[in-house]
Amino acid sequence: MSEQTIYYSFGTKKAILTAALNQAVAGDDQPIPTLERPWAQAAIADPDPRGQLQRQAAGAGDIYLRAAPLLEVVRSAAPTDPDLSELWATNLRQRLTVQQSFAQALAGKTPLRDGMTPDTAADIALTILSPETYTLLVGTRHWPHATWQTWAETALTSLLIEPPG
Repeated sequence: MSEQTIYYSFGTKKAILTAALNQAVAGDDQPIPTLERPWAQAAIADPDPRGQLQRQAAGAGDIYLRAAPLLEVVRSAAPTDPDLSELWATNLRQRLTVQQSFAQALAGKTPLRDGMTPDTAADIALTILSPETYTLLVGTRHWPHATWQTWAETALTSLLIEPPG
């Protein structure tokens, strides 16, 4: 397929990257929001706080296996491309919304560590489960994906909820 055909089909660089990101994040071409995906619903419904955090780390990891390179393209181009800056800001807002929902669910299952608020818990999860952190550790530092996932789960658990006992 030629470059001209792609631009004719999508119109703009932002539209091309939006379509590619949507499919990479979802893992399919169904227009189902992240919070309505089975893995996210299972995380929210998990009665065990540690189980929820494990599912959050696994879900983010699955997304980044597919989407991290595209997200890095958008992030790196955002400072000089207004359309991609808007796309990056939208992606960040979407990720924050997801983490806020997860944090609210977590706070409903167990007290958050040191009396933190769900908003603070969402900010911490947003950082740990960010594409920037994933790309740094897996892409740049060459961590195996499974090592990142275990680290993310352990970090979320130790920072967000009280230890057992």
